[in-house]
Amino acid sequence: MEVRRTVPVKLDVDSDDAALLRETVDEFLWAANYVVDHAWQGNYKTTSKVQLQEETYDDVRDRTRLHANLVQNARNKAADAVQGVVARWKQGEYAGKPHFSKPTVVYDKRCATFHDDHVSLATIDGRIEAQYVLPDGGRDTPHSRYLDNDDYGVTGAELHNKDGEWFLHLRTKAEVESDTPEQATTEHSTVLGVHKSEALVQPIRNRRFLRTLTSV
Repeated sequence: MEVRRTVPVKLDVDSDDAALLRETVDEFLWAANYVVDHAWQGNYKTTSKVQLQEETYDDVRDRTRLHANLVQNARNKAADAVQGVVARWKQGEYAGKPHFSKPTVVYDKRCATFHDDHVSLATIDGRIEAQYVLPDGGRDTPHSRYLDNDDYGVTGAELHNKDGEWFLHLRTKAEVESDTPEQATTEHSTVLGVHKSEALVQPIRNRRFLRTLTSV
């Protein structure tokens, strides 16, 4: 059985690195919104990540200083948001064009290296290293249960800025045995650090926009 947990960790970031992270956030959000704008053209909404990659990657690379994998992560974030809107339309719900404004960046192992006590993150100007601010290792905390547990591995993270402080929401995964089907259902979900969608959605009442373009 696969178990996933998300553990928020505060980062110790100096002023120079914080400035780089802020610029990286700005360009990441611009890239994600650029892909949404492209996907939203016309009556058909493009939801295919492959197609959006082909049609937006070069433009975003030319117009930003983002690491190549951050460009792809921004595209994925945009495509997921558009797919979510289309899914709501199919359920008869009202939803509108997504727009990202919360200061976040999505990282995976191609653009971040996760260590036991620190992380290396790609920015718009090379990489920075930031130490984790962790609680006392002797206490029972999500950090000790999942980050210090060899059964769990970090698969990726999302960088957040809140009131000037930097946090990395580390996504962890483990394979464990399940005693019952009910336990398997419960344990599979991510219960720490669950966040609502960051896409700001405005209502749309014109149902003719339900049509969407998808491709393999």
